[in-house]
Amino acid sequence: MPTDAYRLGAGYSTDMLTNESKVRAVERLLRFAIPAERGLETRQGLIELAGLSGGDVNWFTSGMPNGEGGDDGRRRRSFICHPSFNYDVDMKAYRVRYPGTNEYYKVVDGSSSGSALRVDGSTMTGTPLQELEALLDRLTYNYVVQYHGPAAVSSLYLKETQYGFCGVFLVNHKGGDGDTWESEQMIELAMAAGRPDIRVDGKVTACMTGRLPADGGDFRLSAEARRRTRNLSPTDLIPREQSAGGWLSPTLTQEAQVKAIGELLEENENCLRRQLEDVYMQKIKEIVDNLHSLDEAYVSKETATAIRDIRPVPGMAPHPLFAGELANVLKGRKRIE
Repeated sequence: MPTDAYRLGAGYSTDMLTNESKVRAVERLLRFAIPAERGLETRQGLIELAGLSGGDVNWFTSGMPNGEGGDDGRRRRSFICHPSFNYDVDMKAYRVRYPGTNEYYKVVDGSSSGSALRVDGSTMTGTPLQELEALLDRLTYNYVVQYHGPAAVSSLYLKETQYGFCGVFLVNHKGGDGDTWESEQMIELAMAAGRPDIRVDGKVTACMTGRLPADGGDFRLSAEARRRTRNLSPTDLIPREQSAGGWLSPTLTQEAQVKAIGELLEENENCLRRQLEDVYMQKIKEIVDNLHSLDEAYVSKETATAIRDIRPVPGMAPHPLFAGELANVLKGRKRIE
């Protein structure tokens, strides 16, 4: 197992194995990613993997040399790997699978951002779920490029469950000065009372460097936002005839599934962006307030009051990690309220 590629620590501790947060993370991975009938045989291995880990990172980025493979050779050079969605039960090992394919890769240089080398691939033919995964992966990649730019990497994985399917949509964006944006959205589609019930559970972690005007200096901000969305698909998404891939959802065509899931992912991502924007803007307001707070012992009361009443406009551009709709929101702000 390429332990270095999964950011595992070199040491081993029984205390780490009993870490409650990591055990809970394992249970979450099992619930979302591993079929129920296969859960017991993988649980212990996942717990050991979590116990060895130096952190709670569940995924990493990887690139393929020369961008080989994929649709007409145009495959992206980098993609994100999620261990729970790349677990090979028969081999009892983690191998990297690019979305929408049966081709597996391994990280060759032992680093979490290293190149991937193709290893033995499955001879299975494409399934409706795999086709849906590939379609959603391409669409979400276009969305990520639009909002984050070409430096961002994304992947979307799906797995069949007893009552539908589950998936994970991942985004990783590393900007200048160590700025990062890591987004993980878990997707679930299951049947409830004969209707498709879609749920998206999202989390974004960002680390940003803010710059204040004039002599305000720089500041670092780390923030996390979470959101859960649940959506019972409306009647207009339910066709009269069942689709050929009805095992995914007896009442939703592939087009309807893409529309419903895509809208939920975009809604969730934008809402998480706004949450982080509020944190970012509040931090700027706090710093500006501190810069303009004056000691009345050295300044006359009238002067101090007059200066405190001023709310200068920070002449700053939107943060590079904020883009698309959110950038327009920031540009439209004339002052910090």
